[in-house]
Amino acid sequence: MLTLDEVRKGLEDRNLTEVARRTELTYNQVYGVATGKTKHAPYEVVKALSDYLEGKLVLILPEGWE
Repeated sequence: MLTLDEVRKGLEDRNLTEVARRTELTYNQVYGVATGKTKHAPYEVVKALSDYLEGKLVLILPEGWE
């Protein structure tokens, strides 16, 4: 798992709206971490962003999607 600082660095060149959609976090949660406005992000938020950045995020697609 990435540290909060590593997550911030990893989000620098990302579309935060898309990150929020893919991680199922709110835009404000992602924005707060990315900009440093959130100094102490909850574990679940950092974990979701870390998994996304490390390519470990598992998407659950609706039935019939591939």
